[in-house]
Amino acid sequence: RAACAATAAATAAAAKETVVVVASDGMAEKQGLDAIIAAWPAGRPRPERRAWLDAAQMAALLAGSRAAIMSCSGVAIETLAMRCPLVAVCWVDNQSNHARLVGSFGVPVVPNAQEAVAALVAEKASVGSSTVDPYGAWRVVAALVHGLGAEVRREAACDGRAASLRRATMADAPVLMAWCSNGNGGRTGRGRDVADGQSALAAHLAWLAATLVRAGYALLLMEVEGEGAVGYAQLERDTGTSSSSSSSSSSSSSSSSSSSSSSSSSTGDDESSVDGDFRLSWTLAARARGKGFAKVLVAMASSLVPDGCRRVVVADPPNYSA
Repeated sequence: RAACAATAAATAAAAKETVVVVASDGMAEKQGLDAIIAAWPAGRPRPERRAWLDAAQMAALLAGSRAAIMSCSGVAIETLAMRCPLVAVCWVDNQSNHARLVGSFGVPVVPNAQEAVAALVAEKASVGSSTVDPYGAWRVVAALVHGLGAEVRREAACDGRAASLRRATMADAPVLMAWCSNGNGGRTGRGRDVADGQSALAAHLAWLAATLVRAGYALLLMEVEGEGAVGYAQLERDTGTSSSSSSSSSSSSSSSSSSSSSSSSSTGDDESSVDGDFRLSWTLAARARGKGFAKVLVAMASSLVPDGCRRVVVADPPNYSA
């Protein structure tokens, strides 16, 4: 690690880049890292050692780095999840499984520090063909949560292609956020406030996690053969006090609403809007407009309304993207 840090820092100095070495105080003491850094020649960017980084800090460091040298461990997988080009080092035998996985993506895997730095200098750091992303834990939670209830799924034909409607999960967070982002500063596309120091992604994930387990509400994703995910519907039991947080519109999608039997105020103030009514709204991605998908989406979503429901009430979400 000391040789790797010193050589990499010397190389980065020529490019006026800073090398960040993540090493505990104990490891730094054993390997003399601080002494190497203290003796660094004047006029060159001095390496920075960080003894401890929590998950958010490590993610920020990786997101802001041009490349990384990491051991073949879970940290290498996290580096790929943050899409940071990587040179992986297989230091010891118990890293061989991770080495095989990382290498299968086309990421360079080397046995020592010198070769790692040589690969870095040669611009060989890469994410390869990796499709690793940061949503693994959320997929597990979503599977556990939705495994407790009945599966919700509808299928239909759409212009000769198979279409389906299913419950959204945490794994759908990236595409939902892309549809809902509209650059409104401190608000997300669904009108959710973003707290100080909280990223839009964090706000979106917090909202989605709470939404997926909310009683009387279903967030449903439509997929079409050859198109992938094309839009979503929101179906909610209407108690007359529904808030705007359950509806959405965005600059990148088309939001609409409908009533299956009679028109009604979209605010929930109509005196005939009582328990047992359901509110339905839907959003299509911009690329999916004009293909007849909305009719199929509404039909599939409406089929989920329980028997005996009086009606499906018009939903008219505020247009935060206007």
